[in-house]
Amino acid sequence: MWQKHLAKSLARLLSPTSGCVMLNGADIHHQSTHAIARKLSILPQTPIAPEGITVRQLVAMGR
Repeated sequence: MWQKHLAKSLARLLSPTSGCVMLNGADIHHQSTHAIARKLSILPQTPIAPEGITVRQLVAMGR
C-alpha cells in the first residue's frame, strides 16, 4: 500500500500530511512541473491502452 502512496506523492497527486517529498535534494512541491518532468516520469498502469498507439509512442509521451 505504501508504494501506491509513494508513487502518488512523487506525481504530486497526493500531498504529505507531514514532512515533505524530496527529489534530488529539493521539495517537489516547490519545483515547477517542467523541472520535475525532466528528472522523473511516471507511467500509470491501466488495463486499457489508448487505441492506435504503439508501446514506443506511449513511453515517448512520458517525456
